[in-house]
Parts: sequence; C-alpha cells; structure tokens
Amino acid sequence: MISSQLRIVLVSGMSGAGKTTTMGILEDMGYRCVDQLPFTLLPALMDHVRDSKDPRFLNLALSTYLSDFEAFHTYLTGLNLHLSVVLLDAGNAEILKRYKSSRRMHPMLLSNAASTLALSSGCMPFFQVSRLLIKLSVA
Repeated sequence: MISSQLRIVLVSGMSGAGKTTTMGILEDMGYRCVDQLPFTLLPALMDHVRDSKDPRFLNLALSTYLSDFEAFHTYLTGLNLHLSVVLLDAGNAEILKRYKSSRRMHPMLLSNAASTLALSSGCMPFFQVSRLLIKLSVA
C-alpha cells in the first residue's frame, strides 16, 4: 500500500481554466508535478512511487482533464494517502480572452462541440469531491 505520508494534489478543470499555471505554482512550492497524465499510466506511476525510497515523491501534483477526473479521484481515494483536490473554473469571457491572447482555438470549438464557448457551458459535469483545497503546503 502507498505510504500514508504521501501527499497528492489532484488538479482539474476545463481547458483554459488555469491548470498549467496552478501546476507551475505547485512546482515552485516543492511538489513533483505530472501534467496531463493519461489515466492508464496512473497505476504504474503509483507503483513506482510506492516502491521508491526517494523523498522527492512524497509531494505529488497530478493534473488531468476534467473528463478523466472521476477515474483519477476514484482510484486515488482507494489508496492510503493524503489527497487534496483543486477544481478550476473560469468564466467564458475569461477563457476566450486567454485563448485569444495565445492565438489558439479552444478545444471545444475545434471539435465542433460548440459554435461558441458560451454554448458549451455545462457540457462537462463537475463531480462531487470530498475536499476543495484552499491552502497548499509542503510538510
């Protein structure tokens, strides 16, 4: 079983809500960060962490797409570790502004899931989580 000393911050939210920025902040705070890890690789990562004696793996931050959040959350809550969750959201106008400034098209528009981002609101469900992380610290 995974060490109860292990602290994981699970970061998720819709595209453009600030996951990458949040992961950068967590990295600056001393967390080992894995951005957009496919769920199929999570068990192998957790096996590696369990078998490692490296203290750098005691504080991990994992970022995932909102569509994979429920699978990550379910898997991680079954382990003996300290799990915190950060769900990020931003208004449609702010997300469009961020994508416009990066000269990229929002993924919802590319996949024809919406003709405008405003039409896509509510398209991805948020799942109930046990805790919303407000303050982060490295022990």
